[in-house]
Amino acid sequence: VTYVSEDLQNQAIENFKDIDAKGIVVHNFVDVRKFSPSKSERDYTRKVLGISNNKVVVYHASNFRWVKNTQLIVEAAIELKKKNNHKNLIFLMLGDGPDKNELQQKVKDSDLEENFIFVGKQDNVVPFINASELGLLSSRKESFGLTILESMACGKAVIGSRVGGIPEVIEEGENGLLFTSEDSRSLADAILRLVENEKLRNEMGEKNRNKVLERFTKKQIIPRYLAIYEDKLLEEALAN
Repeated sequence: VTYVSEDLQNQAIENFKDIDAKGIVVHNFVDVRKFSPSKSERDYTRKVLGISNNKVVVYHASNFRWVKNTQLIVEAAIELKKKNNHKNLIFLMLGDGPDKNELQQKVKDSDLEENFIFVGKQDNVVPFINASELGLLSSRKESFGLTILESMACGKAVIGSRVGGIPEVIEEGENGLLFTSEDSRSLADAILRLVENEKLRNEMGEKNRNKVLERFTKKQIIPRYLAIYEDKLLEEALAN
């Protein structure tokens, strides 16, 4: 059995007591040629979306279900608005799902429509990642968090909830920030810290691109899967 994170492996061991072996953790990977930084793509996408250069864009992509906890993003924006820290901030929301209409209504009711852009489901998310400064994943549960890895590959700083496999990808304070799940103030603080510190988020973004190149490409991951299959085939051959 393979798992995309240590957290998922631990859950399986805890819930399925009759598992004979612990299995092996093999993380997800991304296509680093597709997911890569592009200033020209950034400029063009922001122009199309009407986002000025002085805005700090936070990117989020999900299927807008309960488990993704997108409501918390709006609640964090409300917290930032209370302190007047929201004016140069844009939340770029990609995807569709059962919670989307309710989320958009909450944005409207909170008078935050100028701070949110909903672009729906997109076949190619890369231009939207490149148009942003930060990647954000607010999930209540997450086996790994592939959207975080995609943002990292594009050289972005990242923010994620401290759940599931996310802390295995985000090293607190080094390549991103973690926040307490269900705590909108904790999320707002993390966002504000990176919004106000361009140097820090740029340093994190550079580290993230390098981290993905070193650990999360098909060059690193596919050979691990092949080795697992080859060992299994060898075992079967010896057994016969």
